[in-house]
Amino acid sequence: MLIVGHRGNTWRIINRYLKAGTPVIEVDARRINDEFYALHGPSPVRRPSLAGKIMAWIDYHFFYRDPLLHPLKLRDILEYLNGRADVMIDIKQLGVEVEIIKLVDDAGFKGRVYITSELHPVLKRFRELVGRRYVLIASINILAINMARIALDAEADMVSIHLSLTSKGLVDEFHDAGLKVLSWTINDLGTYRKLREIGVDGIVTDSPELFVKK
Repeated sequence: MLIVGHRGNTWRIINRYLKAGTPVIEVDARRINDEFYALHGPSPVRRPSLAGKIMAWIDYHFFYRDPLLHPLKLRDILEYLNGRADVMIDIKQLGVEVEIIKLVDDAGFKGRVYITSELHPVLKRFRELVGRRYVLIASINILAINMARIALDAEADMVSIHLSLTSKGLVDEFHDAGLKVLSWTINDLGTYRKLREIGVDGIVTDSPELFVKK
């Protein structure tokens, strides 16, 4: 079972994951001007009331795990993780593929690179540019008629699906298509054991210390 530390966008979280021996650390990537930062960004939903806006601000700054001030540069994280853990980069924007590849190369990153995104044209472009050098993961947040086809059209190696969508039938469908399956976000041992039983290949978690070497 692959264990991925979820949203390592601050040094505090990254160091906690490394201390636990987390093999893969996920980092969000968002370009601002000419630099990439580890930022998920707030929800696109705009709430009309003042109370809703206040709650949205609290939700973003305290639960999205983005730093309140001074977001980390993706380059610095890659250099820090090099030789310590593999990295999963969650791409939030279109048209950044060439720049991300250059950033990884310039950082001299020697570990395995996973690229995940809900923007599936991004994955297809990475496949054209790097072949099989990166592991590509299609994030899918809907229950479509043919889930495997969505990922195959993106030329992905794996899929990442929310726990609420994860079932044995769906895992079998992906496996039959040659795709591995990640489920997120898993933070308790009971759910972890159930996912192992139905054949899930990996989990994304806020608490990797519960699962590493289990």
